[in-house]
Amino acid sequence: MSLLNIETMLSPQASYTDLAGKAALAWEVDEHSALIDIAKKCNIDTQTYEPIGIRLSLSGQGFSLNLYLAKRTREPSGKRRVKSVLTNMTHNDFYQFAQNLNIALFNPYEEYDKLYEYEGEDNLSEVILS
Repeated sequence: MSLLNIETMLSPQASYTDLAGKAALAWEVDEHSALIDIAKKCNIDTQTYEPIGIRLSLSGQGFSLNLYLAKRTREPSGKRRVKSVLTNMTHNDFYQFAQNLNIALFNPYEEYDKLYEYEGEDNLSEVILS
């Protein structure tokens, strides 16, 4: 089995990168506990694998959730192998665990720090056409 660079795991995957950004999520409970609870809900062997992350996808086909699972045993290199598994979890199932998901996406080819200054949030009524 060929191994992938860890950056592959951390990078978003879409047909095109029209927008790119960052995301943050707040769990209803402790973050480590929530990942384990999701893994158990998906019948993952949590004695062999530790859930270390998730990948959410929204598309015309709907919602999908992948779990990133690290083997609990280390390789001779000292590293742990990680795999991604597609779960059968629905968005309703997922939001039983998640309190808040915030995603910010922008044109990835702009140098925002050199071009713009952020003023903060405003009311929609302040910016719409009259």
